[in-house]
Amino acid sequence: MKERPVQASSCKTALLCFFISLFSLLAVTLVLVLLHVLPGSAWLLWVLGSTAIASATSLLVGLVLDRKRMEDLREISRAVRAITQGELEQRVHLTPRSELGKLAADINHMVEYVRDQLRELSGKKTQMEIVLSNMADGVLVTDAQTRIIMCNPAAEKIFGFEASRVMGRRTIEVFPSYRVEELVSKALGGEEAFSEVEIYDPRRRILKMKVSPLRAERNEMMGVVLVVDDVTKVRQLEKARREFTANVSHELRTPISAIQALAEALLEGASHDPHLSTRFAENIYQETRQLANLVEDILYLSRLESEEIPLHKNPVSPGVMAEKAVDRFRAQAKEKRIELKVKIPPNISPIAVNEQYIIISLSNLLDNAIKYTPAGGTVSVILEEGEEEISFRVSDTGAGIPTRELPRIFERFYRVDKARSHESGSTGLGLSIAKHVVEKHGGRIEVKSFLGKGSTFTIHLPKNTQP
Repeated sequence: MKERPVQASSCKTALLCFFISLFSLLAVTLVLVLLHVLPGSAWLLWVLGSTAIASATSLLVGLVLDRKRMEDLREISRAVRAITQGELEQRVHLTPRSELGKLAADINHMVEYVRDQLRELSGKKTQMEIVLSNMADGVLVTDAQTRIIMCNPAAEKIFGFEASRVMGRRTIEVFPSYRVEELVSKALGGEEAFSEVEIYDPRRRILKMKVSPLRAERNEMMGVVLVVDDVTKVRQLEKARREFTANVSHELRTPISAIQALAEALLEGASHDPHLSTRFAENIYQETRQLANLVEDILYLSRLESEEIPLHKNPVSPGVMAEKAVDRFRAQAKEKRIELKVKIPPNISPIAVNEQYIIISLSNLLDNAIKYTPAGGTVSVILEEGEEEISFRVSDTGAGIPTRELPRIFERFYRVDKARSHESGSTGLGLSIAKHVVEKHGGRIEVKSFLGKGSTFTIHLPKNTQP
């Protein structure tokens, strides 16, 4: 059924060849007769014979030519079907001199051009995917209806969702924030928009967003591109830095102001009174000592927070470290009539730590315990060994810490009793230093306290800490 049009075309071509040949032979015969080359009696036989030969020749030539053309057309059809199915290495194999050879060559050139263009586009797409996958910033692309059509891994991490869950959803559904929708609308209007946006999911986060219009070649609006950077930690660090600067300024101002006042008093005549001058000199000494302790703690805390300083761990006996820390405060405890107890289990396993750092942490806990424990009280240091960790527990029988203050007890410069802390010479950094040291060793520090009964600080250090 499919070859009927082909057969009809062949017949038409053969008939056309026949009539052309017949007309040519008749014209030649007529000329010969008119020129008396053929005798009048023989011209009819010549015409009939020539007609028969022309007819047979024309039909044969027409059929041969049409058969060759149909074979070429079938080859072109076969190759085109393969190409449309994605076989871009397929070619039309025809001789250049054939009737359809030029068409076949043009098809082959077109396929090669399309193949090269697709390879170039595929390479650019792969490069773009690699760039987007390795970007630290989150990137989302929407269409003109604000439906998300692309989301890179960084965006998944920032927002905490999988790309498959947000594809096709509108930005207002994914980011329930009026400010985000305002930025997207502005970009759809043809303007770039920049802003920091607060979102809650449920924790508060600060996102720095740049939203740009996405246009086609003819300036047609296709959608928008959102580039997102989570600056929550940066802003928190900036806030902590500002607070730290303010606290340091305040802490430095107090002893400096006291020293200045005492020095002015001495200059104004107090130096002539031996008793006053001695007392003022003692006060200046104590204030400078407080100032020196503050500066030393600030520098020490800065070193701890620096990622560049290694810990230099070595295997050390926990009992040795506890004894060294306790020995620093025996005289102070005896002076305040405070009983200092130490309980260390025998054969306790050594752990790989920075001995100096751990002793300083224990010393800070003991210093606070003795300062805030009244005369006649008790401060105890108890070591315990578990399967995976060693625990240092420092307990006192002091006034205790209010429950509402416990969450902030390890903050820098935070003091429960500010007036008493200044009198005792506390810098407000001891517990913060202890916490940093313990966490640098992969451990944790806990506190339990009851008003009127005392407090217990416990340091947990892992036993598998490697040197």
